[in-house]
Amino acid sequence: MAAKRNARYDLPKGLKRFPDLSADDFVHPLDRDALKLLQQVPIIDQVVQFINKNTLERFLYLLYVSSSVRVNERMLPRIYEKFRWAMDILDLDEELAARGLPEPELYVTQNPLPNAITAGTDQTFIVLHSSIVEGFDERDWLYVIGHELGHVKAGHVTYLTVALILVLFLKAIRIPGVDMLRIPLLEWVRKAELTADRAAALCVQDAVACQALHMKLAGGVRSMFDEMDLDEFVRQVDLYSEREELMDVLSKVLLNVDRTHPFPIFRAKELRVWMEGFAYERLLKRGRPAGTAAAGR
Repeated sequence: MAAKRNARYDLPKGLKRFPDLSADDFVHPLDRDALKLLQQVPIIDQVVQFINKNTLERFLYLLYVSSSVRVNERMLPRIYEKFRWAMDILDLDEELAARGLPEPELYVTQNPLPNAITAGTDQTFIVLHSSIVEGFDERDWLYVIGHELGHVKAGHVTYLTVALILVLFLKAIRIPGVDMLRIPLLEWVRKAELTADRAAALCVQDAVACQALHMKLAGGVRSMFDEMDLDEFVRQVDLYSEREELMDVLSKVLLNVDRTHPFPIFRAKELRVWMEGFAYERLLKRGRPAGTAAAGR
């Protein structure tokens, strides 16, 4: 485990941190475009106000506080270590302090479906499903935590909270037309995942490991991860994309309309393209290596 110093965890050698990192440095253009369209939906502000007024967010927070374990220096410290690394790499401590916001709370909850969520505008909280911890290695933990903190860094939390609450309470929210909001909202959520994947990649800084996580999530054969081939997995994009007959196109629309995440093959492919490109290389050159994590503080 990395040494703890002045309530901070030192980054391991080989990882860089990114002082003054901005969301604009890694936001995915599809995320930006989908957000503009979502913000043009007249009902979106009304729904956000309704959720805040009726404290549905507090219900969600209390649900996880009461049914999960909160991760900190004494509770699951190896997971908390990865959280501190990701906070440092993404330069979130100073940004949240400047905005007068508290550090996100981190929880682990019992759930066999590998996933994680981020929600909460007053007190942001991140919840990891236990299957992420048990079924994957510690570098994967860093990726998932970095992904969730990427949502925080990119300012996604308000609409992510709305999306999560709509999924849970759609029938109870009696605002005319609110059920139709899920289409542009989930379209944006899927694109926001691509931005958060880039933040996760900045935390892990290993292109193969980042792409392979999506392969492992798709395949799920934990005992045989070492027998899976990443290039073969990414080539599955072609098997999907080359199907262009009318029924294939309609099927793709139906397959995606209610999803909260892009398909794993596309997430891996998008990461490969970005991490082989100039923008990622420029960010790595700008980063500061381990050993300078506390400099200037």
